[in-house]
Amino acid sequence: MKNINSIFSPERRTAVNGLAVIGFIALAAAGVWLAIYSTRFVPTAVNRIGSAAVYLSSIFTSPKGASLSVVPALSSASTTTSPVNAAEATSTQVTSATAKPTQTNWTPGTPVAITNGATSTPLVAHYYGLPDLAVELETVGYMGADGNIVATTTIPAGTQIAVKFRVTNIGTSPSGTWTMNIAIPSAGTFASQTFNSLESLVPSQPSEYIARFDNIPAGANQAIVITIDPNHQLTESNTANNVVSTNVTVLGS
Repeated sequence: MKNINSIFSPERRTAVNGLAVIGFIALAAAGVWLAIYSTRFVPTAVNRIGSAAVYLSSIFTSPKGASLSVVPALSSASTTTSPVNAAEATSTQVTSATAKPTQTNWTPGTPVAITNGATSTPLVAHYYGLPDLAVELETVGYMGADGNIVATTTIPAGTQIAVKFRVTNIGTSPSGTWTMNIAIPSAGTFASQTFNSLESLVPSQPSEYIARFDNIPAGANQAIVITIDPNHQLTESNTANNVVSTNVTVLGS
């Protein structure tokens, strides 16, 4: 049997040894890189699990001149409310002890036309001036098991914070599409959300929303801030009514 040293020349042995050293260095470098990656990026990914989330739902957007009808679900008594003009309505409640109101629905009103001989011409609104979007809070609390908001500023652990609010164009011209930011600044960027391209509102037209927050850390006096047109893209007659805020205390588990 030939000696193994006689099979490989010194040059071959040197080349093999060199490749082995290079392979070892490459494996060591890969191990160091993986350790750095795990240290820097894995905690970030884990920390994002269960982070706060912001949700927005629109309850209604009323066309100007629309009518509002509230039809209660009756148990033993009968209660009826008459239609209310949208330009005059702010809120409608049914207070009968035996009646529970169903979802409020806005429906367009009947178009009015001017008849001139055989020609019928629909009325066209003539706007002037500037829009003015105003935001106002209606209710703050948390989402109950029945899907309704429980009004309170003390939020139990494990529940969704809920804020009901209304945006109304109190100006004299349509707003065009607009943006809105909803945030709990103390909870970080994950509890801040900007909603873009919201529906244009004509003068006197309201739009009502419910914002919900998940996984907000426990803490006292945490501000909830709602900002209309946060990037100042609209030209309005008044911007002082574009921001509204309230404070809540989130209890720990």
